[in-house]
Amino acid sequence: SDLTFGARTMTPHIAQATTSFSRQLLAQSTVDVEALVREDLAKVHALGIDAAAINGTGNTNQPLGLLGTVGVNAVYISGDTYNSGNGEVPTYAAICDLETAIATANADEDGMKFLTTPGMRGKLKKVGKLDSAYASIPLWDQWGNAPGVGDLIGYQAYVSNQVPSTLTQGTTHTCHAIIFGYWPTLVIGEWGVLELIVDPYSLKKQGMIEVTSFQMVDVMLRQPAQMAAIQDATLS
Repeated sequence: SDLTFGARTMTPHIAQATTSFSRQLLAQSTVDVEALVREDLAKVHALGIDAAAINGTGNTNQPLGLLGTVGVNAVYISGDTYNSGNGEVPTYAAICDLETAIATANADEDGMKFLTTPGMRGKLKKVGKLDSAYASIPLWDQWGNAPGVGDLIGYQAYVSNQVPSTLTQGTTHTCHAIIFGYWPTLVIGEWGVLELIVDPYSLKKQGMIEVTSFQMVDVMLRQPAQMAAIQDATLS
C-alpha cells in the first residue's frame, strides 16, 4: 500500500531559571564563578526538560510528556485498566508484557531500552524470574561491564530520578513508572539556544549580580506505539 504521512505540531514552552552571586565572590573566588553559574543553570534546564519529556502534564506551560501521550502502550500489573486496582510489585510477566505490547503494534526496533526509578531498580534486583527453575536469578541483572546499567529480559536498563515514583493507582499513591521502548522516537524540539541574561542592576544595593536563563522547548513522540509503560509498580 502507499505510504501514509501525517503532521505533528510542536509549540514552544518557556523554561526559566534564576540565580545570583555576589560581586565580592566574583572578585575574590579562585573558581571561575561565571562558568560555574552557567553550568548550574544548564543542568537545571536539562533536568527540567528530562522531567517534562517523561511526565510533563501538558498544562501550566508544561509540555505533554511520554507517560501522558495517547498511543503509548499501557501495561498494568494490577488489572486490565488504569485505576482498576492498587499498585503491585512488578512481575517477570509484566516486564515481558511491555515487550509484547510494542511487538504486537509492529513497532519494535533494534536498540530498545528500559528506564525506571533508582528505587525500582533496587526492587527488581530482589524479584526473581517467573520460572521456578530460575527463581534465584533477579529480574534486574548486570549488563556486561557497564556499572549501573542493568539487563531486563535481554535489554539494557537505566534509571533516573526524573521518572516519577508518586503515581496514583487506586488507593496507592507511591507507584513507580517502568518505561520501555525505542527512545529515538522521543523528540525534544528547541527554538534557539539556552539564553542567559545578566542583570547587575536589580540587586545592586545587595551587591549581587542576577543571572536568568531562558529556553523554549517542546516534546513529541513520533511513533507513540514504539513506547510502553507500567505506571502501577510499587516497592512492596
